[in-house]
Amino acid sequence: MLSLLGKILIVLLVFCLGAAGGIWAQAFLLPYAATQPPFLDWQFIKEWNSKTTVLREIQQIVVNRDEAIERAIEKAQKLVVGVRSAKGKQAREGSGFIATSDGFIITLASLVPQGYAVTVYMAEDKEPVVGQVLKRDTQNDIALLKIEKSNLPTTGFADANSVKLGTPVFLVGRVFEAESAFALVNQGIVKGFSKDAISTNIFEQSTLQGSALFDIAGRIVGLNTVDKEGKVVSIPSALLVSFARF
Repeated sequence: MLSLLGKILIVLLVFCLGAAGGIWAQAFLLPYAATQPPFLDWQFIKEWNSKTTVLREIQQIVVNRDEAIERAIEKAQKLVVGVRSAKGKQAREGSGFIATSDGFIITLASLVPQGYAVTVYMAEDKEPVVGQVLKRDTQNDIALLKIEKSNLPTTGFADANSVKLGTPVFLVGRVFEAESAFALVNQGIVKGFSKDAISTNIFEQSTLQGSALFDIAGRIVGLNTVDKEGKVVSIPSALLVSFARF
């Protein structure tokens, strides 16, 4: 007859084999059976499938969001321009964005002071074009430029109701290097907002003045300013539209 120790060992062995079999069934057998037509009508297979559907949906949403941001950034790079103004030896550099297909551009008024000659660097043009300042709002730091171009890429403006705390956003600006302006991208979220300003958790170099803030749908959320600490604060799209009267 088996000793007590022997009986305990047999019980433990049976338990381990059962546990291993359950793990194997959960990891391999059930996923396989859940995709085979002969088993799809079995009740426990239906229940198993229903429990895993949510996980599959969450995974799909994450993938789609990443792809949406990539597409939005690719589109946004074509909309953002480099803005350079000069008066004698004094010069200022920053960014702006194409607001209409017939050549209206929005940038910061502080980048294009009165009496400065303005040139605009397009994303896909090797040579800059002359920019004419149509009007300035020095209080809100907004300026409207015009260039002699047509059929330019554009996007919509984000509705104020769509901007909420935690909304994912990204900025696109242009940084000058010699006689060209290359794109720079950064990503974050909305930390706070009011009718006059949208604060983000993005920190950037001061050369990103006038960069544009976008949502993941590729719509304009605002026009960016960068303070001395590198904090990015955006002028809301509603103020931009009201100023430009689109």
